[in-house]
Amino acid sequence: MNFFEKKKIQNAPNPKGYWGRQTLKMMNKRHDGLTDWGLSFLSVDETDKVLDVGCGGGRTVKKLSKKTTDTVWGIDISSAAIEESFHLNKAAIRRDKVVICKADVADMPFDDATFDIVTAVETVYFWKDPDQSFREIFRIMKSGGQVMILTESRADADHPEKWDELKEAIDMNIPSADSLASALTNAGFVGITAHIRGDGLCVIAEKP
Repeated sequence: MNFFEKKKIQNAPNPKGYWGRQTLKMMNKRHDGLTDWGLSFLSVDETDKVLDVGCGGGRTVKKLSKKTTDTVWGIDISSAAIEESFHLNKAAIRRDKVVICKADVADMPFDDATFDIVTAVETVYFWKDPDQSFREIFRIMKSGGQVMILTESRADADHPEKWDELKEAIDMNIPSADSLASALTNAGFVGITAHIRGDGLCVIAEKP
């Protein structure tokens, strides 16, 4: 990992400043195909209200805004991420089609049973309190709604040691399919399915 790669990676949990902006641009590009793969497992109706947790550079929000006529929300703890998401989605924001705000997944400013779909792309690694975060996602979802957790790395991959350098660079918890399923079950979700592509992991669950 060279100096520039390390700087970008170190900004992944909470992008800030110049390197944070570079990280967000990298994420938008790098995760594009992964996101399309994950979204292919979601059934998004045109009237669904959607939330993207840890929206980063805003690419997932933009993709989701083309799948529904309702408002798509994005939240992130990073001010740099909010700015980048605003920039990428400015036309949709002007039409009130997209709303971006600063918030923590463990304590979200939404009423109970607000969203039909919740997505979390390459962000679960950095949640300080995963159990509380999954309970909070459960709270703000409607009955019958779906949540998608998407990662490009998983602890149950064939050679998990390949992520050791990454874990040394930043504080992150790489999940397995089983650990995500267990956390979602404990939060109250049902109908949990895991999809694997290489090291990539997409877990879909439903609120009963």
